Amino acid sequence: MPDVVNGIVLDSFAYKETSLIVRVYTKQHGIVSILVNGVRKKAAKYSLAYFQPLCYIDFQLYYKNTSTLYRADSFYFPSSVQQISNDVGKSAIAMFVAEVVLRTSKEREIDTQLFKLLEHIVLLLDSTTKGMQDVHLYFLYLYSTILGLSLEHFQNFTGAPAIQEGVFQHLEKMSRWTTAGYQPLLIAKEEKSILIRWVLRYFEEHLGSFSVKSLKILEDIFLG
Repeated sequence: MPDVVNGIVLDSFAYKETSLIVRVYTKQHGIVSILVNGVRKKAAKYSLAYFQPLCYIDFQLYYKNTSTLYRADSFYFPSSVQQISNDVGKSAIAMFVAEVVLRTSKEREIDTQLFKLLEHIVLLLDSTTKGMQDVHLYFLYLYSTILGLSLEHFQNFTGAPAIQEGVFQHLEKMSRWTTAGYQPLLIAKEEKSILIRWVLRYFEEHLGSFSVKSLKILEDIFLG
């Protein structure tokens, strides 16, 4: 019997002539790769737009512990959280967030905190019309705690990269998000770029080296 699962799309790529392989962060099983047949046909039942980064989907999953690629069907897409792919800025943030998760999370590792955080980011992007330019930093700040690398206590890690001028002050500004929720940082674009790269390097110091290709797209849109 299939499981009914809640998932958030991380990425997708073409498979054969008409299908997609979609990597989804699920509440019940962590990251899983699913095969979506026929979605690239002209008269497909589901739109490709529904399988873009951070789209929220519910579906039936035929799960086996021994599998690496799963069958899935009966997709449902809540209409209230499907606006991200229609906005260039939101799409860039979604790609960045999804790629960071893929680079720092293990396949089939269940983490309900991370799923709730991704849900929160999806709803935040969907509901925000102005001032969304720092949502990816907000995500990194909250995600650091889930990873056990809280940016509130970064100075306690002996392996942390050296603090560049101004970064410490900006980290203090980010700490307000813990109690006040998301709001733009209101700092210079150049300093914001340094801050993002510092945080990613900080993660690398403890998780191993990884690259985030979508960062360039994000910087072109918000920092260019």
